[in-house]
Amino acid sequence: MKFKNKKFAYQTFANHLYTYICNDLAKNYPSRNLILIPIPMHFYAKWNRGYNQTESLCKEIIKYDKLETFIYIPNVIKKIKFTKSQKHLDNKDQRLQNLKDSFYIKNKSVVSGKIVVVIDDVWTTGATLHEITKILKQSGAEKVFCYAIAH
Repeated sequence: MKFKNKKFAYQTFANHLYTYICNDLAKNYPSRNLILIPIPMHFYAKWNRGYNQTESLCKEIIKYDKLETFIYIPNVIKKIKFTKSQKHLDNKDQRLQNLKDSFYIKNKSVVSGKIVVVIDDVWTTGATLHEITKILKQSGAEKVFCYAIAH
């Protein structure tokens, strides 16, 4: 998915992920405006690949959101540090260290007091989602829920 940018794959995964998220959150957070954000890429990595796969996935999720459960805000978090690819690191500690101080939220009021749903493509050790959750909570997010299409 990362290197092919196949639209049909995003549509399929988005449909399943949207249904799963809605079912998962429906009891506790019905009809709330949940902030939907993708995992950001460093600008050079995005430029090199030509797209951000989690942005593409979020755009497809929004198309299924007929009830307007989500507010899609793609640029809430910036990746400000160019890091090694996580797949080349051996363990969670190395992955956490690699991502330390890599992310920045420029407008904290967008997430402050809000319920945030973060979308990633692959959840391996959880290091990326851990760092993203940490910065969102530091910025005042009420709750943070993380979802990925693969584990």
